[in-house]
Amino acid sequence: MLLTFFIEIQHAVAQLQIQTIENGKTELHTPITEANSALNFRKNELIKARNKFQSAIDSLSSISTDTSSQSLKIEALNAGINSITIQIDSITSAIDRLNKFEDSKEKTYTFNDDILSINIKKPENFISSKQLDSIIAKRLEGKLIDPILKFNGTFGGISFRWDALTNSDFGFSAPEGAEYLEQRIARGFGMDYTLNIRPIQITRKCGLFITGNIEINHYSFRNTFDFVVKDETITIDYTKQQQGIKFKRFNLRTIAFNIPIDFQIDIPIHRNILAIDLGIEGGIRCFNRTKQIWIDDNKDRNKQIKYSDLTIQQWKYSLLAGIGYKGISLTCQYTPTPLFKKGTLPEVYPLAVGIKINTKLLNKILDKMESL
Repeated sequence: MLLTFFIEIQHAVAQLQIQTIENGKTELHTPITEANSALNFRKNELIKARNKFQSAIDSLSSISTDTSSQSLKIEALNAGINSITIQIDSITSAIDRLNKFEDSKEKTYTFNDDILSINIKKPENFISSKQLDSIIAKRLEGKLIDPILKFNGTFGGISFRWDALTNSDFGFSAPEGAEYLEQRIARGFGMDYTLNIRPIQITRKCGLFITGNIEINHYSFRNTFDFVVKDETITIDYTKQQQGIKFKRFNLRTIAFNIPIDFQIDIPIHRNILAIDLGIEGGIRCFNRTKQIWIDDNKDRNKQIKYSDLTIQQWKYSLLAGIGYKGISLTCQYTPTPLFKKGTLPEVYPLAVGIKINTKLLNKILDKMESL
């Protein structure tokens, strides 16, 4: 059976020199030539056995009398030859793969617990002693580098979010005396893009991300009013409402640049990772504008846009949390910094809940779209 020659591989690997280094990892300085030799030896033995089976078949076939017993023997020998041929093909495939590794100029061999990692310039394989009775190498499509030693989390990606403003009691109703801030909750939305930067590894299951992102927030209000700003004092103007004008749309949009600091821990689940994020980010709002659209008595569409005409709090910080699986994350962001400067409007605090597609999955999607 295949188990026999895989045990020989395991024995050859066990004979390699192992040197312990600081992080508990051990390096195998001897190339995997011994495993290759064991495979070739086993292959030659199987070829000899197959030739003996074939000789036996030829001898039986040369006998002039044809009996049912003779036919059964020939059938059994043919079955043995087929089984040996399958084993030879498996060994040949394993030898080819080992030769590819051996031809690579940049490679290291590491042995930790029960996994022998083979890392080449574009790592894509490992050998597991747990599966030596069924496989010699498992293809990983280049996803993992040092799978048992490296933290490979991903924090970067693009998020699509639902945006809203909360009051001091964490509710969504407008603050008392500021009914004009009543929101159209369903129309609030936003997005952000976070750069994918290599993490600072803490252990092989957790790390720290320090990166940057751009964030777009969009808030929608229900009532018909206008912001009038003078000397950083805001007056609520209801002139349009008194004229019988009702806004079809009244939106506030802001754009901010942030620096997130995120701690991520990866929890293995089968062959995938459950990633849990907790972090904080500081940022600056560099743009804001209001957009008002209404239909007049003549059924004409009217639009009024005001840029940077609100007392928006420029500097802010936010608390971050997320949980992700297979490249998709559920995210939450709460900003304890009020949206408006103190003393100008009642305090409201941004809240965003969304879905993030991480950079690795995003690149896969883009590659598939290009191949179409």
